[in-house]
Amino acid sequence: MKIEPVPGDELIEQFAAIEDAIRFAEFPRLIENATDEGVYLWCPRCESNVMDDELVAVDLDVRWNRGYYDPQEDSSVYWFSGADSDYDSTLYYRHINEGDGHAVRLPEGYEEVWT
Repeated sequence: MKIEPVPGDELIEQFAAIEDAIRFAEFPRLIENATDEGVYLWCPRCESNVMDDELVAVDLDVRWNRGYYDPQEDSSVYWFSGADSDYDSTLYYRHINEGDGHAVRLPEGYEEVWT
């Protein structure tokens, strides 16, 4: 069976390419900075310490949830199961200390842990 392409197919490909381009872009890395008050992450983009609640992980949380049709139910309903979020899909980190903030990366060797 041959499936004819439609314009939306190209948009999906472009979307995936843009997502990958953002995920692998070279944003400046935050730097671990020890001070008398403790250890902070220092942002080389705005030249300031990253304070609590100023760093956000930006992701798309795209899920491919399988669905099913139940002919016993309302014929206009197609059921999809809820899936756990994919917490491994962070595109980049955003340091928000002024305005909309700016994109950064975690320091080398750091990993994200979701709770």
